Amino acid sequence: MNKRFYFNALTAALGGVCMMGVAACASTAGSKSAGANAPAAVSGTYTFGTSKGAVAVSEYKAAKGIGFTVLNGGILSLKAGETGITASKSFQFKIAAPNGNYEVSAVTSATEIISEAITEPVVYIDENGTKNSYNPPIDTASGIPLIGVPKTIESGKSFYVAVCDGVLDLTFIRTDSDITLSSITIKALPQEKREKPWLIAIGDSTTNLDYQDKCSWGNVIDKGMVQLPDSLGGFFNAGSSGADDITYIAWSRLEAALLHTAPGDYVTVNMGINQAKKYKIGLMEIAKSDSRGATLPLMEKYYVEGILQRGGIPVITTITARGPYDKAGTPEDNGGLFYSAETKASEEVYVAGRRYASGQTIPANTWSNSRHNGTYNIRLYDIANNYGLQVIDLGIWGEGFFQSLTEENLKAFNAENNTDFATVFDMVKHGYYADQNHYHSTLGVVFANYMLSCVDSLIKGTYSYPYWSYEPCYLKKAK
Repeated sequence: MNKRFYFNALTAALGGVCMMGVAACASTAGSKSAGANAPAAVSGTYTFGTSKGAVAVSEYKAAKGIGFTVLNGGILSLKAGETGITASKSFQFKIAAPNGNYEVSAVTSATEIISEAITEPVVYIDENGTKNSYNPPIDTASGIPLIGVPKTIESGKSFYVAVCDGVLDLTFIRTDSDITLSSITIKALPQEKREKPWLIAIGDSTTNLDYQDKCSWGNVIDKGMVQLPDSLGGFFNAGSSGADDITYIAWSRLEAALLHTAPGDYVTVNMGINQAKKYKIGLMEIAKSDSRGATLPLMEKYYVEGILQRGGIPVITTITARGPYDKAGTPEDNGGLFYSAETKASEEVYVAGRRYASGQTIPANTWSNSRHNGTYNIRLYDIANNYGLQVIDLGIWGEGFFQSLTEENLKAFNAENNTDFATVFDMVKHGYYADQNHYHSTLGVVFANYMLSCVDSLIKGTYSYPYWSYEPCYLKKAK
């Protein structure tokens, strides 16, 4: 399906689809039998066991819309009793549900669950513009899905679930003893448009890190160091330091962002710079290859579409301009990101958005730290192209900002911050940056003001992506 058409059709239908589901759910009460499982009537209490009206112990089928998936074992490992079911294996309860946010509780002996486990192939448009599918990893020993939101729950106490794939699923993990389950209560949460839209930030440490001498643009807003424009009603920083696409889901940060998203809210999406080595989250163990392969499919299906389903407006936001350090953060090396003197290109190279052929001269005092051709930014742009989304490029803008700095800016910075940097380069390297990825609040304020001005323009309908003199050689034609 053409993604631009999908974006327009989904945006137009959002209010009807989501709110109809919520309205229908709100009018439903009492216990549900297996026969009363229409997706719009998902709210209510579902009882299990042998009593009249209890949900039958049977495999989940899409046509039926409710049932169980038993992990690493047959359906016979679920036994129906008078007061509920007993499970000798980990299992998954699934019910068809309109995409949206839910409050859930379960009367159960289980304390560990995974909500919204990703078990089905995810279809997406790859870097070459071709429809492809991503198969999420499953733990071969236990059959437990390895991508989802691990939760520690308490019997009868509420928790929250953000459904993005039309099915609310809860994976109950067997630990030391068999699991008992008596009932599950589901309540759809209304998604009411706010008087003014909020800005919600999805990202990693370049969005949310406030530690020692580092303070990202989202934290600058949190601290009140910059003022929100009148067009915005609030700000929620959902960034998570060190996150990649999978850990951001597993640490419940994507869920938090979606739970906060109301119709009309703007959600900046910035992810991809972190590519995990092998890591473990509870029972979930993900390899580096899984992390890399998941970037496009998960961001399309669960990030962007999750925002759209809730009536939010996704805005792709690129990685911030890189600090002039080498990969190890050695102060003596600018990482090849600043040309202090005129330099003849030894081969074809793109510097500050311009193409230089071999032998051409790159001007002195030229920054080249936008990361505009980095793999993560290319993938972010691919998603923007696939869905027809607006882009805020913090890398290109930041590079342009550094390019504009003069001796007068240096004097003003030294006077304001009680520093004595001798050159603009030193000011940028030590006055703005802490290392190659992270920066001080001095630059956080600069980025935050730019971000807020862009979002303000988006709200007012006056924003357009400023390509300026940059040649978007790395961008692919919109699908």
